[in-house]
Order: sequence, then structure tokens, then C-alpha cells
Amino acid sequence: MEMNVEVGIIVWAIIITMCILYRKHKEGKKALRKLFQKQKEKQKLIEEYQQTEYYQCTHLPYDEMLDDAGRYGEYMLYIELKDCVSQDTKFLFNAYIPKHANDTTEIDMIMINENGVFVFEVKNYSGWISGRNNSKQWCESFKNGEQYFFSNPIIQNKHHVDALQKIINNVEYHPMVVFSDDAGLVNVDADTDVIVMSEVLDWISTQQSSNSLTEQQINEIYEKLYPYTQVSQEVKDRHVYQIKQYKDRKQHIEFQ
Repeated sequence: MEMNVEVGIIVWAIIITMCILYRKHKEGKKALRKLFQKQKEKQKLIEEYQQTEYYQCTHLPYDEMLDDAGRYGEYMLYIELKDCVSQDTKFLFNAYIPKHANDTTEIDMIMINENGVFVFEVKNYSGWISGRNNSKQWCESFKNGEQYFFSNPIIQNKHHVDALQKIINNVEYHPMVVFSDDAGLVNVDADTDVIVMSEVLDWISTQQSSNSLTEQQINEIYEKLYPYTQVSQEVKDRHVYQIKQYKDRKQHIEFQ
């Protein structure tokens, strides 16, 4: 009798163990299917990304673009615009334009269409933004009291346009500073356009040129500026070094 009970317990233990293993097996298969689905969806996103002008201009891998807040902001602005502008519109990204000697200025995004050359300084920030037109620095503030100071983006973009005009001076330029929709422009006093991303299309629709560019002129400007997006790593490293030197000098002056 006792043996039968023990056998019964063992049988039930085996049955329960098998049920648990079967359930885990099913859950494992389900998790695996989800993983494969996610990988498939991601691969589709990567393939779509690689067809964009952003990728073809920057050659930046998909994951690197996602992990870099600045690059992701540029890409999101491009996505916002690419299907809502004329077919003749051309885009350029991360153009290293010479200023003087070996000095360069980097332009986040350039859009060329019949109304001229649109020069975008993109800020993928999420705090409250405050700054004045002629201030050297602007401020991003957060609820926890933290603050981050950054160079006046209007002055940055003015330098961008100045550098571009040395290369192409017979077109109309439209500079624009674009913050992400997560940013709050709570105290921005500027006579140059500073907006959030969702307002860009409305702004572009107001920028009409008295001398419309032809398709040929748009292509010529694009071809002239494109090489500045394909500079060597040495040029990019030198640009980063110049920015670091500028920040170090600035910090030194502030502490004197």
C-alpha cells in the first residue's frame, strides 16, 4: 500500500514536472517568436533607414544614429520634412564648411528648394529653454534644478550662413533654430526664428523667395555643397579639437 502511494507521488511529480517543462517550452517558443519578430521589424526599419538621404549622406549606422541624441534629432527633422516638400528639394547633413585657415563650422542640416537654402541648427533638448538674441550663452533648465548652458544657437547659425555665403552668395538663405517638441521655449527673446519641430512645416510655408530657383540651380547648389559633407575623419577630428579648445579658453577666462 505504502509502495503504491509512493509510486503515485512519483508519477504525479513526473506529470507536474513535464507540465512545467512543457509550459516553459511553450513560453520559450513564444519569447523566441517575439524576438524573431522584433528582429524582423528592426531589420525592416534599418532597410528603410538605409534608403533615406540622411543615411546616404552621413553613412551613419542605424544604431549609432539612435544612440546619439544630436544625430537622432537631425534624422527626426528630416523625417518631418521629407514627404512634405517639393520633389526637387535636396537635403544635406553634417556639412563642415570652412571659416578661415583650417577652421570649420559644422551645419546640422541644409535643405535646398525653389525658395532658397534653409539652414537648420537642430537642438534635441528636453528642458526649459531660455536665452536672448545677443547672449553668448543660453540655458536649459530641468525640474530638479539642474541647468545646462550652451552656446547661443542663433549666433551659431549666423556663422553657418556667413560661411555658406562665401561659397554661394547669390541665393536667399533661411536660417532656423529647431528644438525638439520636448523642449519648452519659456523665455526665448529672439528676432530670428526659433521654434520646435512640429512648427517647422508651417514656418517653411511662409518662406517665399522673390527669385525662385530652378531644378538645375538646386542641383548645382547641392553638388557644390555635397563634398563638404564627405570630409575626412581628420577634418572632423580637427573640428572637435577646435570646439574643445574654444570651450577650454572660455572656461579659463570665466575663472580668471
